Amino acid sequence: MVVNTNIILDEGKYKYVAESKMITEIKKIDNLVRISQKEFIKGVPLWDSDEEDYIEVEEMLNPDYKRPTPSIQKWINADYYKTDTDRPWEYLCSTEQTRSNKLKILEDPNLKKSIYGFLGIIPFNPCVMINISPNWKGKVNPRDEGYQKLLAGTIQTYFNACNRYSKYRYCIECGGDGDFLHAHIVAEINPDLHKSVKTHINKGNHKYELIKAWKKLKGDEGLLKGKFAIQRILINNENMRDDKLAYLEEKNKPDGHKNAYDLDIVLGDF
Repeated sequence: MVVNTNIILDEGKYKYVAESKMITEIKKIDNLVRISQKEFIKGVPLWDSDEEDYIEVEEMLNPDYKRPTPSIQKWINADYYKTDTDRPWEYLCSTEQTRSNKLKILEDPNLKKSIYGFLGIIPFNPCVMINISPNWKGKVNPRDEGYQKLLAGTIQTYFNACNRYSKYRYCIECGGDGDFLHAHIVAEINPDLHKSVKTHINKGNHKYELIKAWKKLKGDEGLLKGKFAIQRILINNENMRDDKLAYLEEKNKPDGHKNAYDLDIVLGDF
């Protein structure tokens, strides 16, 4: 069992992933709202090779600008005290008062849903990352579609057989040496079944069901029974979820995690 959240089991080896900087929910929303409410932004300076200096660029329209909805305006107004003057949101609140105002907004499920939808934020539910590394390194060609379908079919069978997860996404990779077909999965736990699904995972039942779903090949029946064949990491915060989802894309992998080539197999609805 992998318990260090900064470690991923990849190709049967433990690999370190740098921890992302934690950002509170309020601060994250504040940053996104601030960006969305700027009609104009400063352009990126251009390099002038003749002058060997950067040229300042005029302000340009912000492609992320959107007119505030009532829920977003309510969020903006939470930074201010209401007064009886002609400008009803005249004075800035203290940090603690602002935090209290915004926590009250987030406690309203309709307001929170509206704000998240406006900003394109994926609401957080606990997730799990499952890593599958069959014991066949150097024995199969990762480009072989038959083996790719075997691995993908095992994953699909596991998820299709239950409603434990509300959505999932997985990638199939070739490994750093190009000779180790393996998979990484990120799945969101069904919030209605949260307790039973965590019990299912903690008891290792996900491992037995994946082994059961494995379409056995003659002589290869035990490929998922090794100590490091199936490992999991429980994901209990939004930043970690986003890091693990990004990890599924080859372009986002840090040094030491990159594959010899990209199979470009990333599937799922997450």
